[in-house]
Amino acid sequence: MMSKIALCADSQCLNDPATLGLKGERILDQTWIVPFADALIARKYLREHDVAETWVVSNDTIDGINLAAALKKDNARQAVRLFLSSPSGSKMSRCQNAGVIPICGSREFAHLYTAHKLDHAQAQKRPEFREHPFPETNDTQQLLEDRMMQNSTQVRDDSASPRYEAFDAREQKPQTNEEAVSPVTVRRIVHDRSGQTAPLPTIDIDEIPLITNVNAPVHSKTYDARSIPEGTASETPFSRGTVSPVPPRKDFTPPASETPSSTVATVVATKKASAKQIVSQVKGAHIISVVSGSGGTGKSAIATMGALLAQKRGIKTLLLDADFQFGDLKYLLGYKETLEAGDILTHPEQIETLLKQDSWPALLSAPAKLEYSEVAEERIGELLAYLKPHFDLIVVNTGSFWSEFHLQLLEASNGVFFVIDQRPSSVRACNHALDLCARCGIATTSFSYLLNFCSKKSLLSTLDVSCALKGATVHEVKDGGSEVSELLGAGMAHKLSRVNNLFCSSMASLLEKTVFEYVKPSLDPSANSTREKSALPEKTKLRGRQKRRAACY
Repeated sequence: MMSKIALCADSQCLNDPATLGLKGERILDQTWIVPFADALIARKYLREHDVAETWVVSNDTIDGINLAAALKKDNARQAVRLFLSSPSGSKMSRCQNAGVIPICGSREFAHLYTAHKLDHAQAQKRPEFREHPFPETNDTQQLLEDRMMQNSTQVRDDSASPRYEAFDAREQKPQTNEEAVSPVTVRRIVHDRSGQTAPLPTIDIDEIPLITNVNAPVHSKTYDARSIPEGTASETPFSRGTVSPVPPRKDFTPPASETPSSTVATVVATKKASAKQIVSQVKGAHIISVVSGSGGTGKSAIATMGALLAQKRGIKTLLLDADFQFGDLKYLLGYKETLEAGDILTHPEQIETLLKQDSWPALLSAPAKLEYSEVAEERIGELLAYLKPHFDLIVVNTGSFWSEFHLQLLEASNGVFFVIDQRPSSVRACNHALDLCARCGIATTSFSYLLNFCSKKSLLSTLDVSCALKGATVHEVKDGGSEVSELLGAGMAHKLSRVNNLFCSSMASLLEKTVFEYVKPSLDPSANSTREKSALPEKTKLRGRQKRRAACY
């Protein structure tokens, strides 16, 4: 006796199976199906009885995806399938997260239904299947089989058994294009079950177990250098190897003792090493990441000004543009030639080039080619581990599109600046991102929330945002006016750091509270005295040529 199939569907689908692609079928008359129209009754029954599979189409009380996830949670070993009339990326992602197998469209559902009905009928040895068995087919029988399917003259006794139109090959009325033709035919079933063609078109995805430990770290993917064909290392800026990806230059001889690069290579070689595990093996810089839940909040300006003020304080600072797709810190600082993230990953010895800049913070810009951004994100742990021993502070600017890269970076950072602007949508995006961190087990105790563009006429105050964030401390960043956008747009961020601007003064006060008490300067602050002599007046106005230059950027 075969196990039964539990079918959860709304009353309309159960009474009219044509909506599921089963024209002429009577689901409620099938003895191998246990139908349910109510979610509570279905869950109670399936907790007490075992079935072969559970098919969820819809429900009279809750959404199908919610019911499928609840049934999978009740019994993780039970195979649960969800019918998707119009599959989309969002629905497929929800199925994958819940461990549910999707059924994509009525055609796939009809094939699945017919296969199980055929198995049940053969197991019960019904007369109609004894009279017309499905033998193994071969090439010599193909033409005869096609002709028999198209011109079937066999007559069955209607009184002996009910009529199964899903696999009945009797004469049928010619159908027009408007009439829906059942996708299930005898020929397709014969081929599927004989093994001469591909199996039934069900899309099976790897079932992911439900997360039971929210504090579990999120691991990144690691790649083996052996999987990369030879000769491709020179064609790409950096490969995905798990060891030192490209041999060092001939004129570079590493010391015999253990170096940070060798330590990084050892840690990365560990299977599924996360960015936090890689970075924690190396001592050095204090890492601050600047993030936000939406674009346009002023992350780039805050990251740039924070790095400039820290370097001015005597702290050896690196500004890492981790907006690997559309980063523009190179233009805000006015640097013409900078190293990219791929240069350090392929040739770690080039870090010495970054260390030559003592007056201004070192800058590591985003890849020039957009197609290399994904590879740089996957190796963010290696990149930070290479840079960490050589600096006192690393300020990481990020993009507004969140991915696993952000979670890896948040875990590896010592502190986080979460930037919010005056838009209510920015506050909602912040809460949305914090919910993601909570589900992924990312601690938010190191987060500092910054409310940007604050003025007397601002829509939101720090108290408003603090209430929206459930009492979190929010720091105020003053609005510096058009002067900030003009100087940054013209590539004159260095001049902006020397101007008595409300934005600069509030950033200096913020760094005193959050960064400078943890990071001690290793450089002589008087090294910048020569440049300080050329400080601009308190209010600096750009000439027309400089404004046009800013517009070009």
